[in-house]
Amino acid sequence: MGAMTRTLALCATLFGLGAVVGYLLARPAVGPLTGAGAEVKLVPPAIAAVEGPARASEQPRPLAPPPTQRTTPTTPTTLDAALPDGATTAVVSPASRPAPAPGPIVDRRAGCPDHLFTAPGRLVAGGDPFLEQRMQWLLEDYDVPAGAVAVVEPVSGRLLAAAGYREGVGEDRGLTLAPDHTAASIFKIVSAIALLESGLKIDDTICYNGGKRRIHERQLEDDPGRDGRCADFTTALGRSLNIPFAKWADRRLDRGRLRGAAERFGFRTGDDDGGACFGQILIPDDRLSFARTAAGFGEVTLSAWHGALIGALVANRGVWPSSLDGVAGRQGRLLSSALADQLATMMVHTVDEGTARRAFRERGHFALGRINVAGKTGSLTEGEGEAWRDVTWFVGFAPVEAPTVSVAAMIVNKPAWRIRASYVGREALRTALLRTSPYRPTQDRIAVASVPPAGDTP
Repeated sequence: MGAMTRTLALCATLFGLGAVVGYLLARPAVGPLTGAGAEVKLVPPAIAAVEGPARASEQPRPLAPPPTQRTTPTTPTTLDAALPDGATTAVVSPASRPAPAPGPIVDRRAGCPDHLFTAPGRLVAGGDPFLEQRMQWLLEDYDVPAGAVAVVEPVSGRLLAAAGYREGVGEDRGLTLAPDHTAASIFKIVSAIALLESGLKIDDTICYNGGKRRIHERQLEDDPGRDGRCADFTTALGRSLNIPFAKWADRRLDRGRLRGAAERFGFRTGDDDGGACFGQILIPDDRLSFARTAAGFGEVTLSAWHGALIGALVANRGVWPSSLDGVAGRQGRLLSSALADQLATMMVHTVDEGTARRAFRERGHFALGRINVAGKTGSLTEGEGEAWRDVTWFVGFAPVEAPTVSVAAMIVNKPAWRIRASYVGREALRTALLRTSPYRPTQDRIAVASVPPAGDTP
């Protein structure tokens, strides 16, 4: 009887071991655990299928955020995408794509610096292929009506990346050189340096009323009964407040002073032809139009490449990029180093507390970690009816203490939009400095929001 019991016990043990082994062989592989309590990452087949070995040119640089987090775009109305059925955490990386073909022939060579072009008239490849490719993919994936990104090395002015996209056309890197859209509040950078040169201090304060989208002549006068808000100069730039800039310009600037500042920043005026890649400004004579122009509502155009050079001039403490010496008659020191430093401090407020604050934060943290960023935003609508478009800008540079990258991003949107320029500028800076890959909207759902009503909306 005892022998039979022992035999049955042995058979039960062997059966149990067999069941365990069978389970281990049959269960899906989830990858090795990295330690006690490590989180298991489940990657559904639908997502795993788009992942693959990185191309040889990408091996030294990461293609996606660390697998412990998912990245979503930080826009004013971000929706965290839903995970596929059965997934706990999705690890998303760029889909495999063929190497980009040479960019299209650029039909904007006349008047632009020769070093931007190769022999047949193509825009030169950027000095940072990784950055340039990622920015091109970002514009394509979000399928914006039009968008352009230019990144330059501030000291030299060397082109690091140029990306452009047009709905229905596809890649159009030539958009980075086209001053076809209004500069909007980016022109406040020029007005700010002119005001600093006039003696205005960064902590000087003015009171005002209204002016978020329009400026009326009565708002140029002090009105104790209406002027319920006050702002110092730094806050006015950081939050892109229109009436303070209009009132200061009305009281402290004239056409000659504003034109001189604009020309040093590269803008073409009636007295300075410059080059076709640079923006153009028309400075009006009448009081209200002049004040509106200084506040960013005037007839001022800008290209993304020119925007990046504006950031570079401030980043270089007032010195024009060396590789562009002589271009459009500019070279050497164009701004006081002390005033350029003050302007940079004011531009930091834009990113830390002003109009770009939300775009530069992700899950409650600053998107670039401890890297300080200076920037300026702009937003203005163009056209009417079916031709109505919202144009947004971001111009900035980093790290503020010793800048190595200056970027400008321009995004054109219809009433329903997906991204705006501050987010694109953020991703350009982060990709250039931290070697990250931007969020890939083609791999997840994204948010669509409505553009605010017409006007400059910080």
